[in-house]
Amino acid sequence: MYPLFVNPPPGGTGKHRKIFTAFHRQRSGEGCIVTKRITDKRRRPRPAGLATPTTSELTLILGLLHKATGHDLSHYKKNSLSRRIKHRMGQLNIKKVDEYLHYLQEHSEELPQLFLALLINVTHLFRDPEVFALLQAEILPQLFDQRPEDATFRVWVAGCATGEEAYSIAILLHEFRKALPHRYTIQIYATDLDDHAIAIARAGRYPATIAQELSAERLRLYFVEEENGYRIIQEIREMVVFTVQNIITDPPLTALDLLSCRNVLIYLEPSLQHQLISIFHYALKPNGVLLLSPSESIGNHPDLFSVINRRWKLYRARHPAAP
Repeated sequence: MYPLFVNPPPGGTGKHRKIFTAFHRQRSGEGCIVTKRITDKRRRPRPAGLATPTTSELTLILGLLHKATGHDLSHYKKNSLSRRIKHRMGQLNIKKVDEYLHYLQEHSEELPQLFLALLINVTHLFRDPEVFALLQAEILPQLFDQRPEDATFRVWVAGCATGEEAYSIAILLHEFRKALPHRYTIQIYATDLDDHAIAIARAGRYPATIAQELSAERLRLYFVEEENGYRIIQEIREMVVFTVQNIITDPPLTALDLLSCRNVLIYLEPSLQHQLISIFHYALKPNGVLLLSPSESIGNHPDLFSVINRRWKLYRARHPAAP
């Protein structure tokens, strides 16, 4: 999940700690099944005629968030941020942006609420089944072809949210490895800015509705039924290392065979998209595979990637031959 980093910044002030204490109290229940919902206790109907933040007003709001969190959101798409801010204003029955700015300044507990309103956490198991069928039938056989027995297969799922994408890839690799002559070591790293989402991912507990996202066979083999839902089996959980990371500012993982980053770039301004595509190229081995969402692309980077499948946005990393 991107775009927000919800860890208190190093050396944060007492005000920072108060804000983030409120944030984590609200999002308590590590490892539980969470449906993210922001509600106002007054439950008033949303007012008509909500104002949209102007450029200067949005800058002021982002400045308050930057001051509270230590993280700059100025390179994220303004229309997306404005829509979510407007939605939050409606929940509070505040029509004017200047009133909301005053509210933010007078009520520090609203900053974590605004964080929640800006979080984008839409994911599910085996999202776009055709992509996973393509990985299984074409991409993985190519990546494992003539692979030395002692070679580790490395995967990075960037912007993993609550873990469904990472576990889907882990299940796919577990199935694929059964048919191979060697039991290759597989390392899957899944990262996100949201530490609470990472905690949920590590626990691997999901609601009963995941039965609609999986075949009966996968549900039987890879999940254990619990009260109110399912938990992914320990063997698959242990295949994935979940950690909090900022893909923009933190050093990337490297020597990767497969990198999945779906539905992250669409929320970023073009300049930041360009930067991340270069980072992803650096992170991949020669001929390593990049997977984006159908709404994303590598942009104007044919020098860095060749197209494997244009519809499902699969790309192969180009690296010049060593002299």
